[in-house]
Amino acid sequence: MPLITFQRQHGSRGAVVARLVADRLGYTCWDRELVAAIAAHLQVDATELSPLDEHRRETGEALAATAASRVGHADYIRGLQAVAQTLARRGSAVVVGRGVGFLLGADDCLRVRVVSPLEQRVASLAARSQLSVETARATIEYVERDRQAFVREQHGCDVEDPTSYDLVVSTGTMAVETAADVIVAAYQARFGARRWPRATLGPSPSNAPWSRPQPRTMTNR
Repeated sequence: MPLITFQRQHGSRGAVVARLVADRLGYTCWDRELVAAIAAHLQVDATELSPLDEHRRETGEALAATAASRVGHADYIRGLQAVAQTLARRGSAVVVGRGVGFLLGADDCLRVRVVSPLEQRVASLAARSQLSVETARATIEYVERDRQAFVREQHGCDVEDPTSYDLVVSTGTMAVETAADVIVAAYQARFGARRWPRATLGPSPSNAPWSRPQPRTMTNR
């Protein structure tokens, strides 16, 4: 079955929605797991890719140099493209961020954008991360600029353009559980998807051919 790819505004809880969608369909979910897969493909430690992950070239290279990483931005992009194509061939997966939807054809995935009003995202991030409102706002603005530049540099697309997506959902007006239900319904309507038994979906991130043992973590980005 085709993938479901997510682009999310920082603080919109898009990654949480993605996990819920994966659980409802019995699909694998790739967020931090995607970084681990890229690292395995490049035969480096995942910590070396963290400074480059979803950053514009200038920012990523500067952070990688500070962290004394042996890999550069071009390596990260090469690995991202390879892993994205592998996931597309396997199918039945949910992929969070990194502009993966822009790497694939329209028939390979359902492209989803998760948004929420800025003030709600600021308040939510401040509460979850115990930050001041000012720090939460600055963090969101910084991350959003970096992600927008990353997608523009690597894919030549505007991450804010709604015509780049099949579906845009707002967690500002609906609960994350409702947002997940809407996305699943859209996916089933477009591709005729069914809830296949988990055993038919192929290897999970923990036993995929490229993967190394990695702890599974929940992100709230």
